[in-house]
Amino acid sequence: MSNFDFIAEKYEETVKKDGLRRYMYILEQLAKEGEMEGKHICDIGCGPGELSAELSVKGAKVTGVDLSEKMLALARTKSSSVEWIHDDAMHLKAISDGSMDYVVSNLMLMDVPDFMAVFHTVHRVLAPGGTMFWTIMHPCFQSPFSYPLKEGGRKVSHYAPQ
Repeated sequence: MSNFDFIAEKYEETVKKDGLRRYMYILEQLAKEGEMEGKHICDIGCGPGELSAELSVKGAKVTGVDLSEKMLALARTKSSSVEWIHDDAMHLKAISDGSMDYVVSNLMLMDVPDFMAVFHTVHRVLAPGGTMFWTIMHPCFQSPFSYPLKEGGRKVSHYAPQ
């Protein structure tokens, strides 16, 4: 994930164009859960910080985590009420066991070398009864094993076992 340092500004431009649309599924699921006021939410792979900032506006106590220092620098400009942490999603050493009501992540899990380590770590940091919400891209749309076709669309050469 730290390799996102070299595209941080470009990624932020893309996110700004989309607005909160790219986070709608997660926001809708959290809205179904009820009031966010005072809930502890960890946003893993927070990138430039839009989702974390929006959740803090809704009254949640948000911890935004990213491995990319440049993404975190951009995120810090979005909200001073979010706790921004440089950490690895596979370990989350800076997050206490059982401290989060929710863990969310948008378009990050498919970029992690060991997604099972992320699941184990999320299980550790979630409070009893806590919930995680994830969105990921289908591998045929973006994957290390796909490439664009001249006539449009993508060709997937193979799928990884995970």
